[in-house]
Amino acid sequence: MSARKPNLAALLLEHPFADDEPLLLTGERSVTAGQARRAAVALAARLQHAGLGPGQAVAVRGPNGPDLVTTMFGVWLAGGVFVPVNDRAPADELARVLAAVHPAFVLDAARLESCANPGDHGTDAAFVLWTSGTTGAPKAILHTHEAYLELLDRVLGPLRAKPHDAGHRPTPNLIPVSLALNAGIYNVLFGLRAGAAIVIMERFETSTFASLIRRFGITSTVLVPAAITMLCDDATITNLEPLRYVRSITAPLSPVQARRFTDRFGVFVLNGYGQAEIGEVIGWTAADAKAHPDKVGAVGRPHPGVAVKVIGDDG
Repeated sequence: MSARKPNLAALLLEHPFADDEPLLLTGERSVTAGQARRAAVALAARLQHAGLGPGQAVAVRGPNGPDLVTTMFGVWLAGGVFVPVNDRAPADELARVLAAVHPAFVLDAARLESCANPGDHGTDAAFVLWTSGTTGAPKAILHTHEAYLELLDRVLGPLRAKPHDAGHRPTPNLIPVSLALNAGIYNVLFGLRAGAAIVIMERFETSTFASLIRRFGITSTVLVPAAITMLCDDATITNLEPLRYVRSITAPLSPVQARRFTDRFGVFVLNGYGQAEIGEVIGWTAADAKAHPDKVGAVGRPHPGVAVKVIGDDG
C-alpha cells in the first residue's frame, strides 16, 4: 500500500489543541480548535458538492482573520489549491489572477462563483503565490504540500532539538502581515506546525500591534521593514515587552533601521533572505543574536540543508 501523500490540512486536523481550546485569535474574536476544524470540513464538503475536482484552484478574496485561515484549510481538505487574493486589490488584479491560474471557483466572502475551463494543477499542489515583480510582471509560483512541510520542518528542526519543560506550550504566533503573501501563510503554518495558537491582525496598526504583544505575551514575531519604521516613528509606542525578537521579512531592511529598532525597544532584529519560490533559506537564530549582538542587520546563516555559493570578485 502506498503511503498517504502529505497534506497541509493535517496541521489543523491533527493540531494538539483540544476542541474547546482557543486556536485562532484576533483582538476581538476567539475561535476554538474544534470550531476551526468544523468550519474547514464544512467548506470542503461545500466545494466538493459544487464540483471542485482534485488539483483545481479556488481563488479566495477576504480580509485577514480566522475565516480566511479556515477557508484555506477547507480548500485543502477538498483536494483543491488555495489562491489568495488581497481583499483590497483592484478588480484588474483579480482578473490577472483568474487569467493566470484558471480556478474552478472564486470565493468572495460567502459567495461562491464557478469559472469556466478550470485548470488542473496536480494533486500535490497546495497554493499559488506571486513573485514580487521587481524584474517584470509578477509570476505565479505553485507550492506543494510536501515541499512546504519540508520547509517548515527544516526551520523548526533546531528548535525541536532544544529541551523544554514538561507541559511546555509555545507562545502564540502573531501574524501582522497579509495572508495573500507567502510570509502570512508561512507564519500561520509555522505556528500550527509548532503546536501554537495563532493571533491574526486584519491590518497592521502600531497601537494594535503593541497591544497584542502585551495581551498574548508574544516574545517573537515577524514584521515587514515598513512596519519596523512605523513603530520607530510612533512616539506613543514606548515599550514592546515581552517581545525579544523580530524577524524582518518580504523586503530588504537597512542595517540602520535594524539598529534603530533594536536601540529603541531592546528587541533584536533577525534579518533573513528568501524568495517566493523557495521561502527563507538564510536567517538568524536566537543563539546567533546572543552570540553576535554587533551584527544587527546582517542577513544571517544558511538554514540546515541549504548550500550557498558566493558569485563575484568582491565576495
